[in-house]
Amino acid sequence: MVHIVQCLCPSRHCIMAISYDPAGPNSQIKTPEEGIETLKRMVDTAINGLLVDPWCGICKSRTFSYEDGETRWRTLEEARPYLEASEAEQANVRRQLRARHN
Repeated sequence: MVHIVQCLCPSRHCIMAISYDPAGPNSQIKTPEEGIETLKRMVDTAINGLLVDPWCGICKSRTFSYEDGETRWRTLEEARPYLEASEAEQANVRRQLRARHN
């Protein structure tokens, strides 16, 4: 089953997320612990590279937690349309938040 790992603020606003299939033949991530560590590194890199702010864009919290959960999809290919739609929706929210703060 496909997993999703989320970086969340205490209000459960998602800062960043990744998906992976631990059974996938090319998967670099095989366990929830590896998924969480991978996302932590990605968030740290994005913050250090000034690609994302070190706080939640909605509530301004600087406290993040990480959760790994199994989705309903069996493969990344099956999940792709849903993940892409969610990504597009989140990009739209990000644009709206930036417009409101500028």
